[in-house]
Amino acid sequence: MGGNINVDEVYKESRFNGSLSASRITEEIKIGFELNGSKSKSDFEYEDDNGNIEKFTNKNNNYNFQHYLIKSINQHWSWAYQAGISRSTF
Repeated sequence: MGGNINVDEVYKESRFNGSLSASRITEEIKIGFELNGSKSKSDFEYEDDNGNIEKFTNKNNNYNFQHYLIKSINQHWSWAYQAGISRSTF
């Protein structure tokens, strides 16, 4: 593979993103959920020094989910937790 890229280089990219969230708040409890996701793809194409066409594709997927809960014990104290998971591929 040659080290120089000439003006015949080609680059394409596509991205998709989405999110969803929901929450509920009362005097006694606060609860929430959140889901996020994204996908991207990049294509590269160029001609090397020997006239060969080189092609590369990069794909990236990201997903995460979060949840939290806050519960009142009395006027001064509450207990809570938060949890989440995520996944990323490249």
